[in-house]
Amino acid sequence: MEENTVAFLKRVGWTIFLMFTWMAINSTVGIMLGYGFVESSITAWNIVFYIWLLGSGTFLFIHFKKIWSQTFTDFNA
Repeated sequence: MEENTVAFLKRVGWTIFLMFTWMAINSTVGIMLGYGFVESSITAWNIVFYIWLLGSGTFLFIHFKKIWSQTFTDFNA
């Protein structure tokens, strides 16, 4: 395959992998463990979960922006 095609597919693969991993972690902690739901009142764990959600989402967005702003030859090296 062409060098640029391989670099593009690597970007797509890493983006999908990181997004699904981030979603799986946050879904597990937020839904299955219940930290994403406010029952009778807001607890410290709800606050920690939402801070984590916003912080990690921001980091992930910045990382995606960095990955996709590189040239194809920089990413392939």
